[in-house]
Formats: sequence, C-alpha cells, structure tokens
Amino acid sequence: MSNEEKFSRKSTKNSDSSRAEARIPRTIRFSDSEWEEIGKLGIEQGISSADVVRQTMIAMKNGKFPAWFDAASLALPPAIQTQIEKMYRGMYILATLKRDEMFREGRRKEMDAVSAEARKTQEVIVKNSSKS
Repeated sequence: MSNEEKFSRKSTKNSDSSRAEARIPRTIRFSDSEWEEIGKLGIEQGISSADVVRQTMIAMKNGKFPAWFDAASLALPPAIQTQIEKMYRGMYILATLKRDEMFREGRRKEMDAVSAEARKTQEVIVKNSSKS
C-alpha cells in the first residue's frame, strides 16, 4: 500500500453520522512529560489531548494556529539566536562576494534574475507569516 493510499484510507469502523469520515487510531510517540504538557493544555482548553494534537497539526498544515497557541513559547534560546545571526552574517558575506564575482564576469542579467526570484520568495514568506 502506498503512502498516499495509507493517508487517504477511510474507515467504516465506528462510523459516526456527524462526521464525514471516521477517525482511525494512529501511533505518535511522546515522552511522558510531553504528553503530560499536552494534557494540561487540553484541560485548560476543555478539549482532549488528542484534540490538542489534531487541531494544532491541521492548523499548522493550513498555515494558521489555534487561538490558544502561544507563538512566544517558540522563542529561541539566546545561544541559538547568536548562532543564527553568525550564520546570516556569513551567508551575507558569501552572497556579496558571489554577486561581485558575477558582475565582474558580465553576468548581471543572471544576477538580476536570481535577485528577482529571491524577492518573490521573500514576499511569499512574509505573506504566509502574516497569516498566522
């Protein structure tokens, strides 16, 4: 059975007329402490642990988050932020050197095309990040 067939498979067991498609148990591994945190969030929201996971995953797939989702909880530790900043600076230097090399070689049109594509990608990222 292909992955596509597995993911699109419908179950007739435990059919519920209120659902278009019956839910099938899936296995997702969590540590006890992770599952406990999910359970606490579920209790706070008045939903089951499974619903916390389900709602979060479906919302993320759609580029959104549930109303109770706290994006601030995803803040990176300072050491990681420092590493990202160092990598960004290094990539900036490399990109600048490559740009200068392309200009010296008379490849300005190619560089303009690369820059235009990068701007389009950046616009998509900004647009998608503003949706959540």
